[in-house]
Amino acid sequence: MSKTRFPQVQQRLVKARSWLDGKAAYYTFSADSSVNLREEPTGYEQTQHLKKEIDDYFGFRLDYFPFFEQHAPSIWPWNWYFFSDINDDMIERKFPRDADVRTFITAYRMAVQKNQWRNIRKKRTLQLFVTFLALLPALALGVWSDVTFGFLGSTGIEGDGQTLLLLGGITLIFIMISYWIAKFFLSNTTTLLNATFESSARDLSSKVQNRMNMLAKNQKTFQNHVLSAQTDTDDIENVEWTFRAKWWMQLSMWTPKRIEYIEKFLQSEMQRLRMYRRLTNFIGNLSAFTLWGGCIALAVGTIMNQGAPLTNLDILVPLALGGIASLRFTMSSIGDKYSITNARISESIGDEEWQRFSDIGFHEELGEIVRRDKEAIRQATLKGGYGSGSSSTPPVAPS
Repeated sequence: MSKTRFPQVQQRLVKARSWLDGKAAYYTFSADSSVNLREEPTGYEQTQHLKKEIDDYFGFRLDYFPFFEQHAPSIWPWNWYFFSDINDDMIERKFPRDADVRTFITAYRMAVQKNQWRNIRKKRTLQLFVTFLALLPALALGVWSDVTFGFLGSTGIEGDGQTLLLLGGITLIFIMISYWIAKFFLSNTTTLLNATFESSARDLSSKVQNRMNMLAKNQKTFQNHVLSAQTDTDDIENVEWTFRAKWWMQLSMWTPKRIEYIEKFLQSEMQRLRMYRRLTNFIGNLSAFTLWGGCIALAVGTIMNQGAPLTNLDILVPLALGGIASLRFTMSSIGDKYSITNARISESIGDEEWQRFSDIGFHEELGEIVRRDKEAIRQATLKGGYGSGSSSTPPVAPS
């Protein structure tokens, strides 16, 4: 991927790859992966360095026509520009402060993708092992027929029925041995994959939850500062009194947007992961049946090349039993039991304890501040009374 028009996105992708450790059986987060978990200051002086970031966010000019100047786009898909790429670049430029969380989200997505490919390769290796052992009796009869039938003759077995029964029994023994050995390794591999997956999902959930909960708490603090600036008039003679209220309001408007855009970025990466998994699932399933069909065709071709007739039941029965058994394992290996489903990804990450943008009630809080300001003006205009009568009952909000 060489989309040089998005340098910040490229930096995130490079850093996300460096945060993965592939030395173990499956990819995990490396020791270098880190997200700033420290609390951000909320004091007036301590937050002044955020002014440029806030101005850049609210002054961000959206490009309505990105890449319209390209008359001949690249023929290679990895050089194409999609809306998700444009959207990610916009988020990177709007909120550089949360780049570490976005990098961790991207690293998680990459880890799941890489682990899926590793899991496919391991399952195809086990499938090849099972298929070879399941077809070995038929190959032995077709390729080394003289030796095999000579051995059967030395056992004293006479008659086609007894011979066929013995061959079927030998084939079933080979099938059972190969099947259970492969099942054992497949179960262990899946257990390790699940453990790695669950650990990565917990790490991601913890990092995102920590950042979003901190921002929600800071938002509440800024909101309280705005409200206290309305009622605390001890410093009202200082001209900075109004500027402080303005600053707290700017922080109150900017902080929830950081939460919202972390959510948007997480959604974007999860959609990338969903679409990628659809592609790899198709490729994995196709490779499974292609490998099975190729092994069957190779076995049949090898037997026929030796001049052995497939109409001979002594060869056809072991070949059919081996083919059916290996197909059964093939179909079992591509099932959900031995892979990570999209449903498990969403359940493992979870968001039950996250402070979401929708939980803040930003419109209600901002509206309440405006209402209080207007009420203060109204009270001052009416000189302490409600209306022109003598009633001291405060007004009721319209329904």
